[in-house]
Amino acid sequence: MVLYAVRRLLWSIPVIIIASILVFVAVKSTTNPAAQRCPTCRAEDSQRLAEQLHLNESGTSQYVNWFGKFSHGDFGKTLRQKPVWPDLRDAIIVTLQLGALAYVITIGLGLTIGVISAIKQYSWFDSLSTGASFFGLSIPPFFFGLILQIVLVLKFRDWFGTTPFFTSGVNNSSNTGLGYDRLIHLILPAFTVAVQGIAIYSRYMRSSMLDVLNSDFLRTARAKGISERRVIVRHALRNALIPVVTYSAIDIGAVIGGLVITEQIFQIPGMGVYFLQAFRDGEYVKILPWMMLVVLSVIALNLIADLLYGVLDPRIRLD
Repeated sequence: MVLYAVRRLLWSIPVIIIASILVFVAVKSTTNPAAQRCPTCRAEDSQRLAEQLHLNESGTSQYVNWFGKFSHGDFGKTLRQKPVWPDLRDAIIVTLQLGALAYVITIGLGLTIGVISAIKQYSWFDSLSTGASFFGLSIPPFFFGLILQIVLVLKFRDWFGTTPFFTSGVNNSSNTGLGYDRLIHLILPAFTVAVQGIAIYSRYMRSSMLDVLNSDFLRTARAKGISERRVIVRHALRNALIPVVTYSAIDIGAVIGGLVITEQIFQIPGMGVYFLQAFRDGEYVKILPWMMLVVLSVIALNLIADLLYGVLDPRIRLD
């Protein structure tokens, strides 16, 4: 297991370097910070600004300089000479809070529905969950978020004079802690993010559980007199989680990348809003670390998923 983890970490190094090059080229080719900062300047003024920002150096020189600083934790300063890290840190915290809450809802409901549907195959619950999953997969997140705002906020306020839910924002303070005020602001966005995830995880879990429940080793376990509850929890559920773990690693990486649509709808100052604002301003210095953190998170989470295979299924040997 240790040797496998070390090999995967070593293989991640060239992947990170290649990804950083692609990210740098993509960002630099789609942004013009000099033009964004001084759109009405004369040619000589733009040239002088480019020299101040080191934009007149070769692409290789710019990449080496940027990647060297990034690898040492120096994210640089914006075009307005403001440090990048404080704003990026706050955006990461907000997105992680929203993503964690949405993920708990997704996993909790998705896996529970999938397990019950598999155990009670072809029952009314299975039929209802199947239909609901198709609805969840087909409804766009932005539309579902708007529906939640209209029904649970605006209509609730008309019907009862008040509502426990909020349409936008996170809270009125600069504190990034997950307190009660912030939590109640994140409930509707979290359900907006979770609706499709619940449908996907429930289908994955149902299919995986049905495969495991019909396997020979479970018949052997039942023949030994093991209780049905222990058979399902200790044996079936553990093995059925393997394909779910694979999807989870990719799904969590996407959450860290920023829930752009949901954050825009609810005006949550997370990584999605951070990215869009930086792109509009031509702030490539802010976009580069954002994209690299997304890449690193996906690589790390896929490594964790591979290591969990050996924990969930002893038959898988990671030599």
